[in-house]
Amino acid sequence: MARIFTLDSPLGDELKFYRLSGEEELGRPFEWRIEALAASHSVSLRDLLGKPVTVRIELADGGQRYLNGIVARATLIGRHADRYYAYELIVRPWLWLATRSADCRIFQEKSVPQIVQQVLAPYGYPIESRLTETYAPREYCVQYNETDFTFVSRLMETEGIYYFFRHEAGTHTLVLCDATASHGDLPGFATIPFIASDRAAIADEEHIDRWQPVQEVSAGRREASDYDYTKPLADLGVQRAQPRGHDHDDYAVFEWPGGYRDDAHGEHRNRVRLEELQGVYDRAQAHTDVRACAPGYLFELTRCPRADQNRKYLIVRCAYRFQENPYASHTGNEPVLHEADLLAQPDSLPYRSPCTTPRPHTNGPQTAVVVGPPGEEIWTDQYGRVKLQFHWDRYGKNDQDSSCWVRVSSPWAGGGFGGMQIPRVGDEVIVDFLNGDPDYPIVTGRVYNAARMPPWGLPMSATQSGLLSRSTPGGTAEHANALRFEDLKGSEQLWMHAERNLDMEAEVDHSVSVGRDRTRSVGRDETVQVNNNRAKQIGNNETVSVKQHRTAQIGGNESTSVGGDHSVTVTGNSTHAVTNGNHNFTVATGTHTVVVQQTSAHTVVAGSRIVNVNNGEYSLTAAKAVRLHAKTDGMHITGDTGGVAIKGSDSGVDVNGVGNGVGITGDGAGRGVDITGTGQGVVITGTPFTEVYGITNVDISAPTVNVGDTDVKQVNINAKTIVISTDGASITLDSSGITIQGTIAHIN
Repeated sequence: MARIFTLDSPLGDELKFYRLSGEEELGRPFEWRIEALAASHSVSLRDLLGKPVTVRIELADGGQRYLNGIVARATLIGRHADRYYAYELIVRPWLWLATRSADCRIFQEKSVPQIVQQVLAPYGYPIESRLTETYAPREYCVQYNETDFTFVSRLMETEGIYYFFRHEAGTHTLVLCDATASHGDLPGFATIPFIASDRAAIADEEHIDRWQPVQEVSAGRREASDYDYTKPLADLGVQRAQPRGHDHDDYAVFEWPGGYRDDAHGEHRNRVRLEELQGVYDRAQAHTDVRACAPGYLFELTRCPRADQNRKYLIVRCAYRFQENPYASHTGNEPVLHEADLLAQPDSLPYRSPCTTPRPHTNGPQTAVVVGPPGEEIWTDQYGRVKLQFHWDRYGKNDQDSSCWVRVSSPWAGGGFGGMQIPRVGDEVIVDFLNGDPDYPIVTGRVYNAARMPPWGLPMSATQSGLLSRSTPGGTAEHANALRFEDLKGSEQLWMHAERNLDMEAEVDHSVSVGRDRTRSVGRDETVQVNNNRAKQIGNNETVSVKQHRTAQIGGNESTSVGGDHSVTVTGNSTHAVTNGNHNFTVATGTHTVVVQQTSAHTVVAGSRIVNVNNGEYSLTAAKAVRLHAKTDGMHITGDTGGVAIKGSDSGVDVNGVGNGVGITGDGAGRGVDITGTGQGVVITGTPFTEVYGITNVDISAPTVNVGDTDVKQVNINAKTIVISTDGASITLDSSGITIQGTIAHIN
C-alpha cells in the first residue's frame, strides 16, 4: 500500500510513522507530537534524543514536502494493535536547543541581526536573512541570566523581526523576516480555492473548506518617549496614528521608557509596536486539507462567497493533524488524515510577532570592578563615566572594552558644580540598573574588599573618618592628599594633608580663630601679599628668627611704636640709607648711647649735618685723637655765651689751616675764644700763614711770648698803631713815627 507519510529517523525502518499533531507559527518554535510504531519495546530512546528526524509527505502533484526537526523527548507510550509498540517523539526546531543554554554576557556596538547571528552561530545550523530594513547598532546590550533563545527572541520582538522555518530533507533553516516582501508564495499553491464543507466530498483538489474572517478593536495610536542624558533637553517623544475606521479606534498606547536614544530609532520602534497592536485587527481562521500549507508563505484565496475575502494572505500559524493508514489489518478502517487549521492575515498588513518575551530584571544592586586600559589607574570620559567588569561576565577581559561607559552617581551634580570622585581602576563599586534593566547600569556607591581595605586600620581607628586620596600614576600609601576627622573624646582632630600643593582661595573674607597655640612650618619659601591694609596684634611676646637675610620694602611710611625697650643686635654690618627725605631720631626723655667696637663713619653725600643739643652738653671723646676736617669752606667752632674752649693735654692742641687757614672767632658779647695748652702749650700753625683776628682786640698772654725763631726770615706786624709796652716803658709805632717812652732808652 502506498503511504503518504514516511518517517526518516536514525533507526531507519525500525520506526514507522503513524500520526502527527502540532503547531507551527511565525516567530515561534514549532512543536510536533509524532507517534511512531516499532515492533520492539526495546527501542533505545537515548539514540533518538537530539537526533534529526524528517517526515516526508507525498503531495498530490507527485512532489514531496518535508517536516524536519530534532527529537527533544522520546517516550514509550504502550502497545498498539498487539503487533506494535507506540513511541511518542516530541520534535522541535534546532532553535529550541537554545533554550538549553543560558548565559550572562555583554554585546557592544552590534545590531540585533548581528547579535542573533553571533549567539546562534555556535549551534551550527543554517540561518537565512531576508531582512529588508537597516538596523542601527546598539551601544550596549546584555544577555542577563537568559537562555540564548529567550535573549534573541526578545531582541527580535523589540525590533519587529520574526522568523519561520524552511524545511528540507534532513535539515531545516531559520529564516529571518521583517516585511511582507520577505515571503514568497506557497510552493504549488499560489492560489487556494474555497470549497464549502458541504461540497468537499466531491472536490477533486485540495482546498479550504472553512473560512472565518475575524476583526477586532485595536488601538489607533501609539506614543513613546525616553531620555538621553547626553541630550538632556531633547524631546524624544514619538507618536504614530493609524486608526482603522471603527468606533473607538482613537485610543492611544503610551510606553515609557521607549528603549531608544534618538528620533529615528524611536520612530522605528513605535511603528513596529503599533503594527503589532493592529495585527489582530483583520485576520481569518481557516481549515484546509492542503498538505503543503506552512507558515511564512503567501497564498491568494479564491472562490470565497464573500468577495472581500478573495485576496492575498500571509499564513501566520498552522496546526497540523496528519495520520497514516493503519499497519495492522485488524485495527479498523482508519482513513489517511491530512488537515490543518490556519491563521492568516492580509498581506497588506505588516506582521509583527507579539512582544511577549519578558525583559530580564536585576534583583537589586550588585557590585563590579572598575577597569581600564593596561597601565591606566584612572579611566574616564567627559561625563565622569567609568568602565566596569561585572562578576558574572565570563567573557570580559578586565579592560576598557569590558562594558559601556557607565555613569557614576555623585552626592551633588550641578551644571559645572557639585562633587566629583572618579572611581579608580580596580575599585569595587555598587551598580544599580535604571528601571531594573541590565542594559542601563549606573554606579551608585563604592565598597572596600580584602584587596582594597579602608585607609585607616579598623577597628582601631573606628573614631576616624574622612578622605584619603592616592597620587597617580604609581602612587603608594605614602603619596596622598587627605582630610581626616578624629572624634575620639579628648583627642579630637581635623587633619589635612596636601601631597604637594595646598591652595586656598577666599573671594571676600577669610577668618581663622585658634583657641590656643598655632604652629606654622614652611620647608622652603613663603610669600604673603596683601593688596590693602594689614593689621597684626600680638597680646604678649613675638619672636622672629631669620637664619640668613631679611629684606623689608615699604612703599610709603613706616611707624614703629615700642612701649618698653627696643634692642637691635647686628652681628655683621648695619646700613641705614635715607634716599630722599630727612632722617629724624628723637629720644624724648632718656639718653642716646651708640657703642661702636671698631670704626664709626658718618658720610653726608649732599647737604649738611647738624647736631643740636638743646639742653646739656655735647661731648666728643676719643681714646687717641679727634680730627675735624672741612674740605672747602673751612671749619667754624662757635660758642654763643660760654665761648669755645679747646684744651690739649700733654701733646697740646694743633689747629692747622691749609689754604685759607684756620679761623677761630669769639663774638663780642661772649667770652671770645680761649685756646689753652697745658704742658706742651698751644701751637697754632698756618700754611702759608696764620691769622689771629679779634673784633675789638687780640690778647696773647704768657710769661714769655715768642714770635718766630731763628729760622723765621721775617715777622710782619701791621696795624694803624703798634704799641709794645712793659712796666712804664713803651714803644709806639704809628703814621707819625716811632715814640719811645721810658727812663732810659738804649740804642745799639
